Amino acid sequence: RLRVRVFTTKDDVKGMYQEIDRAMEGFTLPRGYEWNKGERYSTYARESDAMTFAVLMAVTFVFLLMGILLESIILPFAVIFSIPFAFLGVYWGLWVTNTTMGFMSKVGVIVLIGVVVNNAIVLVDMINRLRAEGMSRGNAILEAGYNRFRPILMTTCTTMFGLLPMAIGSSTMMGIPYAPLGITMMGGLLVSTLLTLFVVPLFYTFLDDLRLMLKRITRITFRRQENLPDDPAQAAD
Repeated sequence: RLRVRVFTTKDDVKGMYQEIDRAMEGFTLPRGYEWNKGERYSTYARESDAMTFAVLMAVTFVFLLMGILLESIILPFAVIFSIPFAFLGVYWGLWVTNTTMGFMSKVGVIVLIGVVVNNAIVLVDMINRLRAEGMSRGNAILEAGYNRFRPILMTTCTTMFGLLPMAIGSSTMMGIPYAPLGITMMGGLLVSTLLTLFVVPLFYTFLDDLRLMLKRITRITFRRQENLPDDPAQAAD
């Protein structure tokens, strides 16, 4: 049995497989011939599935923890919505540095999910505490943003500067460079921090309005059920 193998040194494995699919689309091989993407593709597919599962589990655990701490099902979404903006920063960070989304970048994304929510948690927690003290929602949001702006900025800057040697260095582990991990986390932290102070209060307002509306609907529904007479004949009268 004759086999022909082709090897490549291209870093962007995902893009390479997409190019192969486009090139082989509609290409019919003679009888007895077949082609496949090799063992590396199988390994890549397994790693991608594992990373996707890890991201979903990380988001789920963050949501459950926030639901317990905030004692609400709806308000934790204000914290969760800060995660997609971190992904936006990851994309731009990798694009600016011409870095491919490899294994270490995916690991950085998973770690980033647990890091970027810290700023949103600090902000939402202070808003809730100020409201519990009797302050209106609008004033509580403004006061929390003003008081937490400096701590959020300081923690983000210290984390980013701590990651800087990793992002610009050339250290490797088993041939895998660490730099994509640092670049991923720095880009995600930068964009997420800049947008958290604006986007999280906005989503908090929308979700709080939704929470109050659902509470009002539930109260009205149960009140009507309590006022209904037990005897149908009495209701007809």
